[in-house]
Amino acid sequence: MPASQRVDIHRNGEIQVEVTPVNHEASLFFTDERPEFDLKVYNNRDSKIGDGSKLQWGIGVGEGRPEAYFQSRLEIEVPPNESRTYRVGGELLALEGHGVFAVDSSGLGNPNGEVSKLKARSLDTNYSVPYSFSVWDRENYQTLHERPVTYQRYALAFSVVVAILALVQIGLNLI
Repeated sequence: MPASQRVDIHRNGEIQVEVTPVNHEASLFFTDERPEFDLKVYNNRDSKIGDGSKLQWGIGVGEGRPEAYFQSRLEIEVPPNESRTYRVGGELLALEGHGVFAVDSSGLGNPNGEVSKLKARSLDTNYSVPYSFSVWDRENYQTLHERPVTYQRYALAFSVVVAILALVQIGLNLI
């Protein structure tokens, strides 16, 4: 089931991340799309995040907690008690299934200094999920979701026509 949430990537909400798709209303994507996301980093600390700080993000598709098949490191800089939004993505969603946008960091260097450095690490299956979505092959989606609805509408229209013809026939028999 698609979901969106703000996640903590460092101690009790000191640093949080939120992800939203760009120009995409639904949490349904197709395997031929290259979606972009706005990754918003909240710095709820009294010190700046900078000095080459990196945040690891990735996209995984599969069952359960899938391994990220695409990963990248994003260099970030966020002033104290502010947030910054970064545009990421653009990779082909070539796999079908449950998708997750994953983020992680391995810790914070110089946590008590004026400028702290967020350290990135590779995503395995130990990551936070600020956004999840469904990825379908267009043909499969049409076959399983759109065509049955169309067939139901045809069946309803046919039933109405049969009922009208039955009423006409009854009316003719009464004359």
